[in-house]
Amino acid sequence: MNGTHTPRRPRRGTGLAIAGGALALALVAVGVWLVRSTVRVGDAGRQESPGGRGSAPGAPANAGLAAGAEAAKAAPELRERLVAATVAERNRGGEQQQEAFHRAGWTLVTTPPPDARLVALDPGLLPAREGELRQQIASTVASPAAASRLREIVRAAREPATRVAAVDALGRIGTAESQGALEQLLGELPAEDEARRHIVPLLRPRSLDEPGAARLAGMLDSPSLTEEEKEQLAFTLALLRLRDGVALPTGATSATGQALIDRMAALAQRGSAAVN
Repeated sequence: MNGTHTPRRPRRGTGLAIAGGALALALVAVGVWLVRSTVRVGDAGRQESPGGRGSAPGAPANAGLAAGAEAAKAAPELRERLVAATVAERNRGGEQQQEAFHRAGWTLVTTPPPDARLVALDPGLLPAREGELRQQIASTVASPAAASRLREIVRAAREPATRVAAVDALGRIGTAESQGALEQLLGELPAEDEARRHIVPLLRPRSLDEPGAARLAGMLDSPSLTEEEKEQLAFTLALLRLRDGVALPTGATSATGQALIDRMAALAQRGSAAVN
């Protein structure tokens, strides 16, 4: 023995014991946490409803279902109350508007719905309701589908004012069918009819390439047209030629008709030069 000590080697099992003890403590801690986080029976019935929170913690498991059933029963009554409140509010607004109208000197009256036959411009109304039909024609823009009915009204109406209103309505439509109806009426109405004098200015083809322009050119040789009507038609065709620089198709009119168009074109050019 010389006073020195030989260090002892640690036993091999010591480190394993320490590691094992730490693992055991960790498992115990996990177990405690698991035990503490166990869901209570009352909380199992708690669910979030679509419109808000469900039952409170600790309530019976079927409390959320019962609350949902009660809400479903109350929903129709709630909707009815909301609708009634909205209707009442709108009615109050309508009453206020009526009071404002009355204060301004207006009177609200109830009128019957429009007559479907009158709106459709039915020629069958002429015998008993020609005045109403004329007023309807003059106060609205007729649809293209009404062109044939307007032509029938022009042919069957007793009063000149009704025929004039129907002719003007055909001119406002401006479709190929309405233009064709005006062309037919030009040959059907007597020369002295007021409505006929409204027709020629309403015959307006878009260009000389259209079939309607060729038909108008052919009318320049018609014996049923007056000289004034022929000059009006020729002037319309001359303006189209000057605007577009396009002549009528060959053979669309006779030499006499072509000469009339040339004369109207020269007249239009002189008028344009005088204005400028």
